Amino acid sequence: MKILAVDDNRDNLTVLQAVVRDALPGVEILTALNGQQALAAARSADPDVVLLDIVMPGMDGFAVCRELKTDARLREIPVLFLTALRTDRESRIKALEAGAEGFLSKPFDEAELIAQIRAMAKIKQANCQHRLAEEQLAQRVADRTRELEQELAERQRTEQALRRREESYHSFVSNSREAIYCTEFDHPIDTSLPTEQQIDAIYENGYLGECNQAMATMYGIPSVQAFLGIRLIAVHGGKDVPANRSTFRRFIESSYRTVDSETAEITPQGERRYFLSSDVGTVQDGRLLRIWGVATDITARRLAEQALRESETTARALINATRDAAYLLDTAGTTLDLNDEGAHRLGLRKADLLGRCMFDFLPPQVAAARRARLAEVARGGQPLRFEDERSGRIIDSCVQPLLDEQGRVTRFAVFARDITAARQAETTLREQMAELRRWYQITLGREGRVLELKKEVNALLTQAGKALRYALEEGV
Repeated sequence: MKILAVDDNRDNLTVLQAVVRDALPGVEILTALNGQQALAAARSADPDVVLLDIVMPGMDGFAVCRELKTDARLREIPVLFLTALRTDRESRIKALEAGAEGFLSKPFDEAELIAQIRAMAKIKQANCQHRLAEEQLAQRVADRTRELEQELAERQRTEQALRRREESYHSFVSNSREAIYCTEFDHPIDTSLPTEQQIDAIYENGYLGECNQAMATMYGIPSVQAFLGIRLIAVHGGKDVPANRSTFRRFIESSYRTVDSETAEITPQGERRYFLSSDVGTVQDGRLLRIWGVATDITARRLAEQALRESETTARALINATRDAAYLLDTAGTTLDLNDEGAHRLGLRKADLLGRCMFDFLPPQVAAARRARLAEVARGGQPLRFEDERSGRIIDSCVQPLLDEQGRVTRFAVFARDITAARQAETTLREQMAELRRWYQITLGREGRVLELKKEVNALLTQAGKALRYALEEGV
């Protein structure tokens, strides 16, 4: 325990020290002879009790007490007034108003003094505990306030981020060129049902719950509001379209997720359109709640593919119908495609030629000549027609270069016709014409014979598919 005794009379301080040390062994007693010393000692030592005289020069005890009680660091130190002056009721009231915790008159009773000191020490301890509790409470309040402020700031940041994300989401959905939609259900779909029953339930309960303007535009609907609520079974043209049921079947069997699944749908105007969709279902507690999806209108592509297939079919029929051998080669001579006559001409199957170098199936000299011809076309980028002989056959070939966007030759279309028979016919015709001219010279002047020869010449020319040489009168 630490006690500060304040009295301008040194003898009084000596007596007080003796009494206190005798009753409270080990106590530390500090002394001060005036108010300034008392305040300085209190600030430096923080005593448990201040024993304060009232009448002192300069600053009396009341002033010292008021100063102690106005100092936040000293106000918890109990003050016990000890004085022989003005022990009336007024002085006691003034002492209490100054903030004192006790009042003893001189001469004091030693036992009462010690009891008061002990009581004052308990008050100090209680004050300290109360202050500590207040400080701890204030700290907890401050900590909690800081936490709440941080939580509030974090919540505000989160709300701002959510608002920004929501704005970004709505902006993305509204401005997306792809259709974005959400299929809702009158009743959630039981995912434990067999797949086909789930598909039937999706069609029976499904309707368009949300979509963007791109989705409405794809269906020819002027606004999103006019499109919302439309039944799924209506836009799919019923529940039994094989392609659509197949899409839902993959969706269910792939844990309610699909990527790039094609559906055929019907617009309110009755037009059939094709969509490529990626969907993800929201499943909770064994129930399919909704389906979010993104779709692209591929109707134009489907129609173009269909037209291309028809064009390819037509082209294939035309190429196979010709008596010419047709080949599609790359710049290295690899066979990319060919017709039936092309395979027959080489005595092989189409499967044996596709992906193989055409020159591997030709005699070396012919292959070298063909390579040179293709190289010439590749350099000039212009079509080339030529004849050559292979295995005793005369082949009339035409090479058409195919160019890319940069004008480079990337492939060759080769058409080859066997003109051996035609050439033999031409040779025979020339020989016959020569023979006729010889006989014409021999029979010159023989009008009847000449007419017969003219007829024979015209007949031969007709047989060869050439124009008539002699104009004969009708009936002759």
